[in-house]
Amino acid sequence: MQLAPTIPSPLAGGEELRLRHPLPHVWTQRGSAGARPFGVYWSERDGLGRLHPEPTDAELQRFYDTASYDAYMGDGERAAAGRATAARPRLSARVLARIARCFDRSVPLTPGLLHDKLGGRPGRRMCDLGCGGGAMLRGVQALGHEVLGVDPSPVAIESGRRGGWPVLAGTAEDLPADCPRGAFDLVLLSHSLEHCRDPQRALRNAASLLAAGGALVVEVPNHASAGFATSGAAWFHTDAGRHLWFFTPTSLARLAQLAGLGAVNFEFDGFARQFAWLAAEQEVWDALYAANPAVGAATRRPSVTSQVRLLVSALSSGRQRRYDSVRMIARKP
Repeated sequence: MQLAPTIPSPLAGGEELRLRHPLPHVWTQRGSAGARPFGVYWSERDGLGRLHPEPTDAELQRFYDTASYDAYMGDGERAAAGRATAARPRLSARVLARIARCFDRSVPLTPGLLHDKLGGRPGRRMCDLGCGGGAMLRGVQALGHEVLGVDPSPVAIESGRRGGWPVLAGTAEDLPADCPRGAFDLVLLSHSLEHCRDPQRALRNAASLLAAGGALVVEVPNHASAGFATSGAAWFHTDAGRHLWFFTPTSLARLAQLAGLGAVNFEFDGFARQFAWLAAEQEVWDALYAANPAVGAATRRPSVTSQVRLLVSALSSGRQRRYDSVRMIARKP
């Protein structure tokens, strides 16, 4: 199958998306029957990318059907799925990470941070769209707030039942009918929007759940980062196949505007931790390109040298290029 060189932008007046990283198959599907090519398409001007062609429902089921992803859904931790390695990072990575920590001003997403955005007092209402194992629901509930999760996974729903917080079956694009509109002081999409088929619809739906003055908090991988520029399709947070869209602060702000939201601010998380990802990124690059390195010519196989380039590039740039995740906070008028 021949990949198109460009595809239309989903944004009105947006720039065409150009093929940036051809994928002979989704990285988790090496050697699988029925695997087919995809591409990561990108607009530099709009800071927006997507996976094309769009996977079928059956393909998505296979992409998510891994033991590591089930563990991630069930253990209540918002760690990246299926890519962590238990091996101790090599000495060079530990040295680079130590240097990076000196300049790391990450703002991690925690229940305490959400509590502050809820006004710092208990008794408010939060909805987590794509709640996964429920780490944020559990933590925010413990701080005295009323919480509700929405997730399509039976594993997430069962985690909520066991943990004592409600989880409705659904997605940000297809909200459950009994999810109350206009009722929440904060709606969270933490590493969920990139999984949506239609992120514009997802954000419009999320906005519909907010009470006036409520906050929408959206955290996604930051594809304005030096990490994506350095490692491309092998970057830990690209995860093409499970991730269908790729965002930057520029495209997030545009999508918030289209959803009728205002007062957009950004926070960033994840700098030093990127230097522990070398083995995982090499695994992905090998799965995609080892059989035909010419297909992956847009980026070289990740190495200690590429990690040094990442450090230098990140430290010589602003915060948008330094951090692997970006968090948008937008308010409903």
